[in-house]
Amino acid sequence: MTARIAFIGLGALGAIYSERIATGLAESADVFAIADGDRADRLAAEGVTINGAPFRPRIERPDASSGPVELLVIATKASGLSPAIDLARPFAGAGTVILSLINGIHSEPILAEAFPEAEVLLSMTAGSDVERSGSVVSYENFGRIAFGRERNEPADAVVSSTDELLARAGVPHEVPADMERVLWWKFMGNVGINPSSALLDAEYGAYQGADSPAREVMRAAQRELLLVANARGVALTEADMNEWQRTVDGLAPAGRTSMLQDMRAARPTEIDIFSGEVARLGREHGIPTPVNDLLLNGIRARERIVGAA
Repeated sequence: MTARIAFIGLGALGAIYSERIATGLAESADVFAIADGDRADRLAAEGVTINGAPFRPRIERPDASSGPVELLVIATKASGLSPAIDLARPFAGAGTVILSLINGIHSEPILAEAFPEAEVLLSMTAGSDVERSGSVVSYENFGRIAFGRERNEPADAVVSSTDELLARAGVPHEVPADMERVLWWKFMGNVGINPSSALLDAEYGAYQGADSPAREVMRAAQRELLLVANARGVALTEADMNEWQRTVDGLAPAGRTSMLQDMRAARPTEIDIFSGEVARLGREHGIPTPVNDLLLNGIRARERIVGAA
């Protein structure tokens, strides 16, 4: 039986993961993108170009859905989550596995509420320096997916079957024993580097090197996140910050975070799910978050200045 695998959101990450899975499972899966309106027309006509190679995914519109899929990957911006849920309804059913590649820690609970019959797993990506400009996608480091339950058990059939599918597709991935902690580790990394890079107009190279001032700004924001995470029972430490730094050191120096790409293009950023979320959780737990408060207001000011707000 041919597995049906659908993607919503063919931005930078959605493009490279859908192409990798479509190529890796060419003989055993039907991989397609869900879209409607002008976006569907444009994707069908133009596709995307990934590291110089054309990729034209099959498009399926919600009003012509052929039913629930085995795997649904949502790779939109945070602001696209609600529209993605509407697009996904004809494709999500009992047993559909849903992976969200959306930044932050908020999307999985929303998806689980929207699709109680589906299997919404925690998931995140790290180590990728992919960028998209128009229909052109490029990267030096592909990165990896981590996914699973909050606590993963070897006997979990849903997680095991997804693990096997990604392995056959040649997608770098892992199934951590403590997925909740890994999700918060990625959140910690994004909280530090995304807002600071957009405010400082700093590419990855600015964070590389022991004498990097940008790195110190990133780590100051991350230390506040550690306090919040610990208050919520997630045992992140300074060692996790050092692991994140090693990840950043391996990225292309001229690469840009998604938030820096948005700021340079005068698009609204995802600041509310990063610094804004840390500030909110800090208030909830009585933890001061002055660095994240500053980054939150600084990015909001920059958005107005560049015309993104």
